[in-house]
Amino acid sequence: ITVLDCDYQSACKASFFDFKNIGIVAIPSLWEELQKNTSNSLWAADCIAEIGHEAIPTILRALKDPVAGVREDMVVSIEKTDISEKDKIKIVQALIPLLADPDDQVRGNTCTTLGKLGPSAAPAVPILIKKLNEKSEYVPGFAISALGEIGPGAKEAVPALIPFLHSKDPYVRMDAAGALCGIGKGSIAALPDLIKAIHDEESEVRDGAFLALRQIGLDAKSAIPDLIQCLKSPDYDTAWHAAFALEAIDPKQCQGAIPIFTDTLWDPNSEKMAIEALQKTGTSEG
Repeated sequence: ITVLDCDYQSACKASFFDFKNIGIVAIPSLWEELQKNTSNSLWAADCIAEIGHEAIPTILRALKDPVAGVREDMVVSIEKTDISEKDKIKIVQALIPLLADPDDQVRGNTCTTLGKLGPSAAPAVPILIKKLNEKSEYVPGFAISALGEIGPGAKEAVPALIPFLHSKDPYVRMDAAGALCGIGKGSIAALPDLIKAIHDEESEVRDGAFLALRQIGLDAKSAIPDLIQCLKSPDYDTAWHAAFALEAIDPKQCQGAIPIFTDTLWDPNSEKMAIEALQKTGTSEG
């Protein structure tokens, strides 16, 4: 397989060489390249992942490799594989021990990959919760995001995520709000903190909190007074998010939001949302 002699960029551009179609026959050469732990190794890991089901034993083997670089390359490449739910479960079980890997980058990338696996990674939630308090520069942040991507199956993480809404770091607050949004209705325990977050000085934090309230829906009625207040914000983005959060919680409280819904009709990305909101409020424009 001569393409393995190319540098990383050249190999990536070698579109004529489709490892996914070649399949299992290519694995020995790809494994040899992966073991070299060079600039081509990540490319080799990508190709192994692209092969899919037939490569599962090789993927699992790479995740246990004694060389940190090999483990990291395979962890990063897993998101490129298209596999069944049964295979995903196998990979999740192999990834969970890597959350205790001695290498910071392996642990951080493992969090990210578990998040990419979505609901299938729910068995990793208890360990990801522990990672939130790890003394590492970036592992806790990756764990926060992963919990949100896992979704409702990460409901048990909500109490542990709440303190991050009050972090001094706006990026941490933003990630926490996004994670609670991903968990959805299960984030109800964070409701008082999300209500405070819609008044955050950072717009990205506010937006994430509004979206989380929208996902909680009917059970977030205690947020209505604050949402009505936000409708009057001079910041249009804040008022827009408040309007659609309010619509998801109680359309009867949306009279002050009707001008925003009407203005949104021109936007093809949000037109459907606006029409539905106007219909719920009983407005003729809907």
